[in-house]
Amino acid sequence: MGEERGLRPVPEEKSPAVAAFYLPEGVPYARVKEAFARRGAVIAGGQGPLKGRIFRLSLMGAYDRYEALGVAAMFREVLEEILPAS
Repeated sequence: MGEERGLRPVPEEKSPAVAAFYLPEGVPYARVKEAFARRGAVIAGGQGPLKGRIFRLSLMGAYDRYEALGVAAMFREVLEEILPAS
C-alpha cells in the first residue's frame, strides 16, 4: 500500500509488533503524526539514529479482519493527505 506511493519500509528493523516506514522526503514527522491523530490513531517516531527519519505503527493487540481493513483504509487516507499526488 505505502510502497506504491513511494513510502519505504524500514526492513533492517523488522518486528512482528511494529511496522516502521521512512518519512517521505520533505514531510516532517509532526505532519504524519497529526494526520493520524485527526483520525483517532497514535503513532510513534523513530528513536536514536532513526529519530526524525521514520514513523512506527503498532501491530499488537487483538483485531479482526474488519478492523484490519479499517486501519488499512485510514493508512491510505493519511498517505493521500501527506504525499503529493503522483
